[in-house]
Amino acid sequence: MSSEDITTLGSLVKCFDSKRIPLSSRERESKQGQYPYYGAAGVIDHVNRPLFSGLYLLIGEDGSVIKEDGTPVLQLVSGEFWVNNHAHVLQGETDLDTRFLYYALGNTHIQGFVTGAVQPKLNQANMNRIPVYFPEKSTRERIVEILSALDDKIELNRQTNATLEAIAQAIFKEWFVDFNYPGATGEMVDSELGPIPKGWRVGRLQDISETIDCLHSKKPERVQEKTDHLLLQLWNILDSGHIDLKDPYWISQKDYLKWISRIEAMEGDSVITNVGRSGVAARIPASLKAALGRNMTAIRVRRDLTIDVNLINL
Repeated sequence: MSSEDITTLGSLVKCFDSKRIPLSSRERESKQGQYPYYGAAGVIDHVNRPLFSGLYLLIGEDGSVIKEDGTPVLQLVSGEFWVNNHAHVLQGETDLDTRFLYYALGNTHIQGFVTGAVQPKLNQANMNRIPVYFPEKSTRERIVEILSALDDKIELNRQTNATLEAIAQAIFKEWFVDFNYPGATGEMVDSELGPIPKGWRVGRLQDISETIDCLHSKKPERVQEKTDHLLLQLWNILDSGHIDLKDPYWISQKDYLKWISRIEAMEGDSVITNVGRSGVAARIPASLKAALGRNMTAIRVRRDLTIDVNLINL
């Protein structure tokens, strides 16, 4: 690495901090929607309109600013989104440069540029002085090509898992909605719900399960670092019937204990949304435990019944 390839971050980026608009939790509740609302270290909420569109690099400004290894808290964000005033919003001259800076800063120590012992802060002036490795374009292109390929592989694996889950859902529908299951004879009998396979019966959800509503209380503060205390949010519940934890909402242990006072959702339970995309249901996967967030209900199959928990997703 040549010293000629080292320059300051401020000379390489355009800063859009002046476009940021912070929203209180009450304001966000009145603006619920599909667009991610970013803070210093991740998505805090979702709102009904974006402030930004395109590819941007977010760097934590206060609170979650620096990681244990001394590198900055970074987010490479694309699409349409909103950002509060706890993350700097930057763009390189091109999308290539924005991506390169994301990778370069991920290996840059910034301890000497962060102020505040209790509340760490990376102000704009100090951020602009951070030295960054910035080689010639061909080298930047090669580095981005290699590292982006690794990121793409990770995303492909995630999509593959989603496809396998979709296949499982299709099989479920074939067996339990269309009644074309292994061993099906095609012999049907009438019921109050219409024709069902002979030997089946119609029952009510309350006969095989218990329904537990979420805690009706003020939403707890989000903890930026992973705590293993997850509060499910409406955006975690996909229309496909799965739980998506790409954007987990971590909370403190104290808040978690409060929010599981009615139920701690676990493998085999189902959750269903009560507002917005009302009626969207998903099943809690293996090894996951979580508290129910606002505006959702859990359905738990009675433990004394030997019944396939997948049936609850009907």
